[in-house]
Amino acid sequence: MTPSAYLYADLKIFGGIKNQEAAQILLTDRPVANGESPRERARERTRLSREYVKSAPGDLPASFFADFAVSALRIANHMIAHLDTADAHERICRHYREDTVSGMVSALDAYGRRGQLYSNAVCHVATMPLANERSRCSVFILLFIVTGCLGDPAFAAAEAERFAESKLNGSFRTQTAQTIPSLTEPKAEPDGDNLLGLQRVVGGKLKPTVHPLDPAGTVVGALADGIADITDVDPDVSRRHLRIWRDGNRWLCEGLSSTNGTAIISGADKRVHVVEPPRSTRSVDWIAHPCEIAPADTLCLGATTRFMVIPIVK
Repeated sequence: MTPSAYLYADLKIFGGIKNQEAAQILLTDRPVANGESPRERARERTRLSREYVKSAPGDLPASFFADFAVSALRIANHMIAHLDTADAHERICRHYREDTVSGMVSALDAYGRRGQLYSNAVCHVATMPLANERSRCSVFILLFIVTGCLGDPAFAAAEAERFAESKLNGSFRTQTAQTIPSLTEPKAEPDGDNLLGLQRVVGGKLKPTVHPLDPAGTVVGALADGIADITDVDPDVSRRHLRIWRDGNRWLCEGLSSTNGTAIISGADKRVHVVEPPRSTRSVDWIAHPCEIAPADTLCLGATTRFMVIPIVK
C-alpha cells in the first residue's frame, strides 16, 4: 500500500470521509495542466483512484494540493462531527499518535522513504506545548495528510512545525531528559580500513541494523533528513543532535546545540567523556569542540539512546 492509499483509507474508515470528498479537500482547484485542475480531474472515479489515491511517493508535486493547513482544519472539523463525542479531540490525537504510526511507517519504508523520521515527528507533535488538544489534533492531521499526499516525511514535519508556530504558537521541542547515566555496553573489537558505523543498543543488546557513517558527515537526530543521516533515536534526542565525520585518519563528533546532550563511554577504559552537556547545565560561554570516537566506544544521546561505534570492513 502506498502512503497515499493508506491516507485515503484512514480518512474513510476513521474520519468517515469518502475518497471523492477527501480529494476535493486535499487537491487544488488551480489549473496545472491543459487548463484542468487536479480537483476537477479527481471528479472522475477512475482518475481519482489511479492518479491520486494510489499515487506513489514522488508522483505528485506539492503544487497539486491545496493549502495543507486549511485542508487539515477542514478534515479535523469533518472528523469531530463524524465522531460526535465530547472527547473527539482526544480520540483523534490518540489515533494519530498510536493507531496509524506503524501503518504509515510501513508504507513509507516500502518506498524507501524513511518511516522512522515520520515516527519521530509524531513523537514531537505529541509533546509540543500547545494550548489544548483541539490544536494538537490539527497538527497531527496535517502531519499525516502531508506525509500521505507527498510521501515525504521530512517535508511533512517541516510543514507541521510551520503550522504549529504560525497558527498555534507551538514548536517542536525536544523532551528534556533527566540524566545521562553511564552504562556498560557490549564491546566490539576494532577492525577494518577506518570506516565506521553505529549500531543501536537497546536493553543491553545490539539491534541488527548497522548505520554506516559517511566520512563527509552524518547527522544523528530525530528529524535529520540527509541521505546518510540516522534517525533511529528516542524522543529526547534533538532533531539535529550530533554530527560525525572523518578527518584524516580520525573520526570526530560534535554536538549541534542539542537539548539533552551527548557523552562518550570509552570502549578502552569505560571512562565517560562529555561531548556536549545538556542545555540546562551548559554555561553561557560553552563552546562545542570536536571529540574523537573509536571502535567499541558507546555514544550516549540524551537519557536512553545508545549507539555502539563499530568498524565496517569492505
